[in-house]
Amino acid sequence: MDYMFDLIISQFQLVLTFMIILAVIWLLKRKGIFDESHQPVFDRLVTELALPAIIFSGLVSADLNTEWLVPSLIMFATIVLCGLVAYGFCRYFRLSPGKTGTIVIVAAFGSTATFASPLIEILYGAESQAVDVGLLIGNFGVAVPFFTLGVLLAFYFGAKEHEKDTRFFPVLKEFIATPIFIAFILGFIASIISSNYQIPGSDVLSDIFSTFFSQIHNSVELLVWIAIGLLLRPFDLKKLFPYLALIVIIQMMLQPAIAVIFAYLFGQSMVVQEVLFLTAAMPSGAIAAVLADRYGCDGQLAASLVICTYIISLVSLPFMVILMNAILQ
Repeated sequence: MDYMFDLIISQFQLVLTFMIILAVIWLLKRKGIFDESHQPVFDRLVTELALPAIIFSGLVSADLNTEWLVPSLIMFATIVLCGLVAYGFCRYFRLSPGKTGTIVIVAAFGSTATFASPLIEILYGAESQAVDVGLLIGNFGVAVPFFTLGVLLAFYFGAKEHEKDTRFFPVLKEFIATPIFIAFILGFIASIISSNYQIPGSDVLSDIFSTFFSQIHNSVELLVWIAIGLLLRPFDLKKLFPYLALIVIIQMMLQPAIAVIFAYLFGQSMVVQEVLFLTAAMPSGAIAAVLADRYGCDGQLAASLVICTYIISLVSLPFMVILMNAILQ
């Protein structure tokens, strides 16, 4: 059970690091160094610089082949179902469009890059097949849907919250013009070209781009958590609890159950079943909070929910690993 100790320590270090960043931002806000006027700046740095760079580099470096197709589609279907469940609850309780958009994207999309990848590496080893499967599912099963469907949902519900034009084509037109979508299309095209053709001088360009994108990638976590720190306000836990309970049930319990059932029904290997289960059991993605605020949904609610799910994951993820070993082994 040494891996369980390593898992708990790794999680604790991650969560503690983010809590320290939030504490520093809170102190800087108290001293007047940061204020609400800085929020849009960091939102834009994340959504219009850091994320497009990561999306492009992730797609270009991905090895496009049929092996990732079924597991990624399973993850995508799981995300869609969980998003629909969250939307159903929001409709039933007649939540505002801004809160609905926040609940849907926070309930559907988990923190795969921050939590899932390190966790899988601890459990299976850095050179294992599970790590490769996890990267493919993270890229094509979570990141691609998030940066397309997730952003589009945030656009739509944010526009509806602020009584803007929510007709399909105006929203789609605005979405297509975003740096996130442009980076996705360019990255996908570049990935197809690099996978099928040998371009003279591509190795040199690859090294230059890798250096640039690695620097951006190293900064994105800090930018995201500064943005969340600026969003964070004191909240009433009693009022937050119903939303948090819904997120935990859908994101951290229902989603892994659906993912592993689909994987079993479609005859996926045990490794794929386990990786899907773990990927689906993550806390809510921190970037979802920034996107919610950037595109007009309830960013403050999203920030509070993300932080709470990160703290809850300190208990839930070790439990889910034990549950996975009991059910799938």
